[in-house]
Amino acid sequence: VKRFIHIFIIADIAYYKFYREEKIGFVGNEQAAPILLDGLSKLEYRGYDSAGIAVRDNDSNIKIVKAKGRLKGLIEKTDAGHAVFGTCGIGHTRW
Repeated sequence: VKRFIHIFIIADIAYYKFYREEKIGFVGNEQAAPILLDGLSKLEYRGYDSAGIAVRDNDSNIKIVKAKGRLKGLIEKTDAGHAVFGTCGIGHTRW
């Protein structure tokens, strides 16, 4: 089994690819969830088994949202990220 790791950073967004997983992280002054979902959608190139995001708000509470299937399910579940508040987070897909 070949495994590979690619990590690259653009502005405040870090992308991470490892074997059958794609991850993205964001820390900044803007709401993280829409940025994470946008970044994951740019990495999407095949069907996924699942997707999820974890976003931290200013009170150190972490909101985790998961969805089975394609990324579209997670986007719908979070109202394109507008229903999850916080400026720090990670997103994940697995195929």
